[in-house]
Amino acid sequence: MAIEAADSTGRPALLASRLRPRLLKDGLVFLAVMAVYFATAMASISLTAAPENVVAVWPAAGIAAGALLMLGPRARWPVGFAVFAANVAAGLYQGKPNASVLAFAAANTIECLLIAWLTERFAGAPFNINNFRRVLIFLCAAMLGSAVAAVPAAVMVTLAGTTASPFIDVWSLWFRSDFIGIITVAPVFVSFGIAMKAPPTRLEWAEGLLLLLLLVAAAIYLLSLPPQGGPWPSSVASSLLFPFMLAVAARCRPLFPAAGSALIALVVIVTANLGIGRFGAGDFSLADRILQAQVAMAVIALCSLSLAALFARGHEAEDALRESEEKLRVSLAAGRLGHWELDLARREVTGSDISYAVFGGLPRPRLAYADVVSAVHRDDRARFEAAVENAIEHSNVIDLECRAFWPDRTVHWVHLVGRVDRDRSGKPVKINGTSRDITQRKEVESALRDSEKQQRLALDAAHIGTWRHDIATGKVTFDVRAEQHVGLGPVADWQRFVELLQADNQPADRKALSPPVDPAIDVEQSFGAFRVCRHDGTWHWLRIGTVVAFEGTGTNRRVVSMVGTTQDETERIQSEEQQKLLVLELDHRVKNMLTVIEVLIDRSLENAQSPDSLAASIRARIGAMGRVHDKLSRSKWSGVDLKTIVDEELAPFRTPYNLTLAGPAVLLSPAAALALSMTVHELATNAAKHGSLSRAGGLVSISWEIEPDCREEGILRIRWQEDKGPTISSTPQRLGFGTSIIRGLISHELGGAVDFTLEPRGVRCELRVAACKVLAETAVIRPD
Repeated sequence: MAIEAADSTGRPALLASRLRPRLLKDGLVFLAVMAVYFATAMASISLTAAPENVVAVWPAAGIAAGALLMLGPRARWPVGFAVFAANVAAGLYQGKPNASVLAFAAANTIECLLIAWLTERFAGAPFNINNFRRVLIFLCAAMLGSAVAAVPAAVMVTLAGTTASPFIDVWSLWFRSDFIGIITVAPVFVSFGIAMKAPPTRLEWAEGLLLLLLLVAAAIYLLSLPPQGGPWPSSVASSLLFPFMLAVAARCRPLFPAAGSALIALVVIVTANLGIGRFGAGDFSLADRILQAQVAMAVIALCSLSLAALFARGHEAEDALRESEEKLRVSLAAGRLGHWELDLARREVTGSDISYAVFGGLPRPRLAYADVVSAVHRDDRARFEAAVENAIEHSNVIDLECRAFWPDRTVHWVHLVGRVDRDRSGKPVKINGTSRDITQRKEVESALRDSEKQQRLALDAAHIGTWRHDIATGKVTFDVRAEQHVGLGPVADWQRFVELLQADNQPADRKALSPPVDPAIDVEQSFGAFRVCRHDGTWHWLRIGTVVAFEGTGTNRRVVSMVGTTQDETERIQSEEQQKLLVLELDHRVKNMLTVIEVLIDRSLENAQSPDSLAASIRARIGAMGRVHDKLSRSKWSGVDLKTIVDEELAPFRTPYNLTLAGPAVLLSPAAALALSMTVHELATNAAKHGSLSRAGGLVSISWEIEPDCREEGILRIRWQEDKGPTISSTPQRLGFGTSIIRGLISHELGGAVDFTLEPRGVRCELRVAACKVLAETAVIRPD
């Protein structure tokens, strides 16, 4: 309740605080206009009174209309009441009847309100006499308002019987006096209000007042001369004031020509009332002299307003031109642009300081066209002259970048833009244009090109491609290398690009395409490896890098740009996979080798006859293993050919006639290569000590083949047959160490079978192993 009470009491107080300044201002306007209007009205009546009670001019009407136009629509009420009150006071002071007083007051009030409304309605507010159209509208409004107000005034004068003149004469006299008063005085108020918003300088005040003083002096002199040849030549003589009025209008603001018109009107009224000069001569009737004075004042006022409007328009155009030129100069300076002009007739160039500076500070103010051409770099002169001639003959436009050779022997880049101006016949007259030093831009462009070239070389060296996603169109653009990596062409839809990357990838891989957006940063980077199947059916690993830029926050956060890189990592990943396999295989083989060596040592100890024979036996067998390992290393553990192993182990015993080898190319796996190399080594060692290789003429025949079986896996069959060796008379009671090694390697390592027979002509050994356990396979990385 307390708040409501405070609000109910506060609103009137707030309203009163806002209305108080307005009421005070309106009160001051009311008092000022009333005082000035009353004083002017009483002065006009006293100056122009005559036996017929005729008033030649009514300046009070100009004060009322001028006050309304100067103060604007918001001053209509105080000015209107002030005019009405001043008329009532003046009428009562003269002792006129109450009805006449009220009628005259109402007529004069309606007159000023109507004129102000019409002027502001059609000429705009605030009103100014700086436009001839506005002046014409004001004159029409003054004419209409004076004509309307003269009707009730003439009716009251005619009905009162204070004059014997007919109604039309009374109306005409009233109309002329109000119209002249309005067009003479109102412009002074309007111009004064405009001038106070942008006060003239002291020099302008001094010049304006001096010209007004000369104008008034000329008016007093010319209007004080005695009339010659009747009243109308006197009016024509007043036109001699025109040069003075022209000087005031040309040199000063509209306030001064408007004030000059009012002062001349005052001189006319004073000389007419004092009976001196052209308008005070008693040789003519009062009506002729009044009409003569009114015509003179009207002509002077109309000339003054017309000249003020025309010259004000010209002054505004000059000010606008100067302002535009200043803005252009500032803009050119800010943009480091120089202006130049080529006179095609004289072949001379003029320009601003910047234009001369971009060519190395050539001499001024005029330059021969040949000097400008000589300042251009010799490699660009032909192109420069061709551009100028082409613009003159065809295009009308010059847009050229060329180099200028400065006196300090430095080279600068200049950007020239120009347009050809032609006369009415189409003949080229001159070329206007701008020039700008673009040396810094060219250096930046050159550095950028070098940087892009280096970047491209680095990307090419690393086999990296680039792509860009256009957010607006949804298209992805690839460079040549990225196009090769992705296989979608130079341009593709973003959705298709995403589907290609997601086609055969696990959810964990797909997350790299759409990383979680961190609201705290504006740029995010992500990298991911994706398995891609190209059009040719081959699978490749691609490493995709993405840089995403965002803007906005919250729900307004959106992607601005997206760029990225592509890199084919298939070889690297295959190499890593192969390396892993090799490491696992090496680990397995080392363990097996250590086991084999341990067995070799144990068995050698059992069969050794002396330390030397033990060392030789161990050395020979480990050497056989070493030779196979050497071949496996050279093949990166991909496998060894069976014939190579046989040749290697039998090389120390080979003669042109003692060995026969036959069989297809068989690539053995690392495990099979080690086992079969030890087997061939034991067989060769036994044959060299006790068999066919131990005597001249002996023969060893080795053959191998892969035979099919019922399981379609194939059987590798190796046959060792000795012939023409020492005769074997009896079968040993137990197997030797070599035979044990052969059976152990083939049976335990390869899961095969050994058929070892001692025939009279020599040893026959047959090995049978499943092909799938001895043949090497080429490792291929395939999708899981």
